[in-house]
Amino acid sequence: MSSFLRVFVPAGALALFLCGGCGGGGGSATERAFQKVFADEAGQKAAIENLAKKGVEFVKPALKSKIANVRIGALEALALIKEGDEGREATKLLIEATKGADINDVGFAIISLGRQRAPEAKDLIVGFFNGPNPRLRLAACMAIGEYGDRSLYPLLDKAAYDENENVRQAASRVKQRFGIGGN
Repeated sequence: MSSFLRVFVPAGALALFLCGGCGGGGGSATERAFQKVFADEAGQKAAIENLAKKGVEFVKPALKSKIANVRIGALEALALIKEGDEGREATKLLIEATKGADINDVGFAIISLGRQRAPEAKDLIVGFFNGPNPRLRLAACMAIGEYGDRSLYPLLDKAAYDENENVRQAASRVKQRFGIGGN
């Protein structure tokens, strides 16, 4: 699982995003490259960074993989592509991923948009934070910390009173992790 998420997400909340089983999948070079990332947990961050350096066109096929960790790795790699035309394309793909049917992919796309810090991500993050799905509210809390826009921090205070315990815990851990005042 992503090292940047493992640092501050409560175990129960992180479990909400874990896909049941990673069966199926093809054998493309891109898929194999992303599968290797998750086989070496210690080198995960550097491996994702290296895959991101290969660019959007290399990462894009992994978004359609049948293997959940491959898709999640691709979303994380897109978060690291921030500059120029490649960055705009990465943002577009992340936004498209927030419209997907797989709740896990949507959650990680929200977090990745926060990490990417694209201006167009802010309203999406707020929208998911205010939405009905607690898993996506949790992801939005995480994205707020990654995004780093102080105007969003009051939402974390609001999340302290969320009906869902995992959302409350995630907001608290995000505040601790990023040194955001309050609770």
